[in-house]
Amino acid sequence: MTDENTQGEEGQTEGQAVEQGEGEQTEDMEAKLQKMLEDAKAKWEKDLVEKLEKERKEQQRLSTLSDEEKKKAMMEARESELAEKERQLLIRSLELDTIKILDEEKLPVKFAKFLIGEDSESTLENIKTFKTEWRNALNAAVDKRLGGRTPTASTAGEGKRDIDILALAGEANIRNK
Repeated sequence: MTDENTQGEEGQTEGQAVEQGEGEQTEDMEAKLQKMLEDAKAKWEKDLVEKLEKERKEQQRLSTLSDEEKKKAMMEARESELAEKERQLLIRSLELDTIKILDEEKLPVKFAKFLIGEDSESTLENIKTFKTEWRNALNAAVDKRLGGRTPTASTAGEGKRDIDILALAGEANIRNK
């Protein structure tokens, strides 16, 4: 009976150790998650403060201008904002096109951001160059892995007679009748 009690106690101790290890992992994960959240919040707050400060300075600048100058400044701000949005839209469109082309060419899509150019022509040229270099590097890695030698033909089938597929088909047809 004492042996059974000892085994039972050991089982509990091992189970408790496993639970304790899982608890430590959970605490570590929670601590990492909390740190990530704090970092993201600090970045967001910093960006918000910078944006508010920029808007405040712009309002101060506009308050010193005449009505005509204010209209002109606001028009320029809208134009620059529109140009920025168009640029972001172009980049997003190029990124999607790049991902599509890389996927069609069976190339890794995680390189898409590196291949985006100023326009579609430069992006296509970047993809073409990448494809060539990727294939060359892949072939070099395969050659290195194989030791630079071409695998020889298998001799395992020697001694077996060649199978006549037509004869087998005819024979099967006879058996099915």
